Amino acid sequence: MKIADIYKRQDVQYSIEVFPPKNGESLNSLLKTIEHLNGFRPAFVSITFGALGNNRRGTIEIATRVKYQYNIETMAHLTCVSKSRQELENMLVGAQYAGIENILALRGDPPKGDATFNKHADGYTHAYELVKQISGMNSGQYLNTAGEKTSFSVGVACYPEGHPENPDKRLEAKYLKTKQDAGAEFAITQLFLDNREYFDFAEQAKKEGVSIPIIPGIMPIRKASSVQYFSRTFGVNVPQALAKRLQGCSGDDAECVGIEWAVQQCRELVKHGVKGIHFYTMNEPRIVKEILSDLQKGYGLYA
Repeated sequence: MKIADIYKRQDVQYSIEVFPPKNGESLNSLLKTIEHLNGFRPAFVSITFGALGNNRRGTIEIATRVKYQYNIETMAHLTCVSKSRQELENMLVGAQYAGIENILALRGDPPKGDATFNKHADGYTHAYELVKQISGMNSGQYLNTAGEKTSFSVGVACYPEGHPENPDKRLEAKYLKTKQDAGAEFAITQLFLDNREYFDFAEQAKKEGVSIPIIPGIMPIRKASSVQYFSRTFGVNVPQALAKRLQGCSGDDAECVGIEWAVQQCRELVKHGVKGIHFYTMNEPRIVKEILSDLQKGYGLYA
C-alpha cells in the first residue's frame, strides 16, 4: 500500500524506522525490533540506507523480507551517495520488481571521513533531482527510453531546525516546496525535542505552498548525554525544561525522563492534528514500546 494513501486515513498513523546491520553482522536486532512493535500495528516500517555516512547495504532486500514476512508495509530509503543516475534507475527497477511501493528519496550524508558531499560524475547533488527521476519513472520515462510505469509513493526528509550544511534554516520550507513540486507526496522530519520548532516549520511550509503531510520524527532520549549528541550532530534545540529535568540524571532516571518527554511531545502533536508520528527506534524497541503503551491510553495512534 502506498504511504501517501495511508496518510489519507482519519486516524493518526505511527511508523517506525530501523537500520540494516553492518556487513557480516546478524539481522536479529532489526527483526526483533519489528517483532516487539508489531503488536501496535505500525502503518509502515522504514529501512535506512547508510545514515550518517555509514556503509550499510541490503535496504531493498530487507524491506522486501519485512513486507512479506510480517505483512507490514515498508519504505526503502534511497540516497544519491556515490551513485550514477543509471545505478539509481537500476535499484528502483529492482525495488519495483520486488513489490516495494514506497521510497524515501534522500541526497544522503557524505561517506565517513569526507567533510563535504561530492556528487557522482553522473549523479545528483540534491534530493529533489532523485524525486524527479522517480516521478519520471512513475510516468514511464526512463533515462534512455520510455517503458512500463512504476508505482512508487515518494517521501522526502525535511529539517525544521535547518540542515547542518544550510546556514539559513528559513530556506528549509522553500526546499521542501521544491521537493513537493518534483513529486514528493509526504515528508518526514529530522528528530526534534522542542515541538515549537515543528509547529513553526509547518507554518512556514504552509506559507510557501507546501500541502503534503509533514510527519514529525521522534527519537526518544535514552541517556542524559543524548541531548548533547543531538545538539552537536543534528543542531537540535534542547528546551530548558528538558535540560533541567536531565540535570544530575543517569541510567534509568534519564531514560524515564526521555520516555515522559517523548510521550508529552506526541500528545501535543496529536492534539494539533498531525497525520502521523515516525519513531527512530535505533533497533532498540523497548523504549518505543513503552511510549506506545502510554499513548494507547487515550491517545491512540491506530487505524
